Amino acid sequence: MALRRGDAASALGFMLFHQDRPKSSKMALCRDCAAGSSMDLATLTFSACAAVPPAQTTAQVASTGEKHWSYEGKTGPAYWHTLDPAYARAKDGKAQSPIDIDTAGLSVDSTVGKPVITYSKTLFVVKNNGHTIEATPVTTGNTLVLDGETYVLQQFHFHAPSEHLIDGEPFAMELHLVHKSAAGHLAVIGIMITEGAENETLKELFENLSSAAAREGAAQHETQINLAELFTGSGEAYRYDGSLTTPPCTEGVKWTIHTQPLTMARSQIDAFRAFYDGNNRPVQNREGRAIYLVQ
Repeated sequence: MALRRGDAASALGFMLFHQDRPKSSKMALCRDCAAGSSMDLATLTFSACAAVPPAQTTAQVASTGEKHWSYEGKTGPAYWHTLDPAYARAKDGKAQSPIDIDTAGLSVDSTVGKPVITYSKTLFVVKNNGHTIEATPVTTGNTLVLDGETYVLQQFHFHAPSEHLIDGEPFAMELHLVHKSAAGHLAVIGIMITEGAENETLKELFENLSSAAAREGAAQHETQINLAELFTGSGEAYRYDGSLTTPPCTEGVKWTIHTQPLTMARSQIDAFRAFYDGNNRPVQNREGRAIYLVQ
């Protein structure tokens, strides 16, 4: 059951959280199963669901006993490589993310396929992981097929402002959907978020955000979400090879960035930024990497 803003326990946790923690360290998790749909960035078919073990974020997907890092000061992005030898890629990597996507310099290659997404209405558990609000599914029914390899959705989370830039311009927020294959390969779908109409698909998550963020690391509420509803329009996207955008900044991540942004109401954006405003890694050197437009 979802915790409501009016709950006494949630209110107390919310006040204590703000009293004791800096603004830049507050966030979320999720899970479930239901009937689904398989689609190429925008077309759906039915799928079954099975239980999925707890998963992590682009911030946490590759780490467990991670060293403390942040987005500011001596533990911020410029110093990540000094905090742990495992974070060395943050400085010496040649395929790091995020990047500035220059739409005037895109490549076209018929062998670079369009992602096929199978998402269904799913129960997610939402929590504050200390770097973002993260939602983790209980089941393995949400999948992404990329170049013949199947990846299972591990979690989704948010950054504000956006980490990727489009022609040098940031967006209000960015949504990351993190997937992992049976072979351990990673694939992330990024969707830009701009101010506009209220996002009905994510409405319940944002309405309960204060209780989710109140206690770092503790699951706060559950919500049913059909992520397939977020994929509208043609499904046109940019693809490139990059890395996790948080320590240990592991490379070999397959990135898909949608050209069509989501809209969220100002109140939804402000609800997130009240906890995390500036949890974005600066753009990294492109290092000559190709960026492909898939349609």
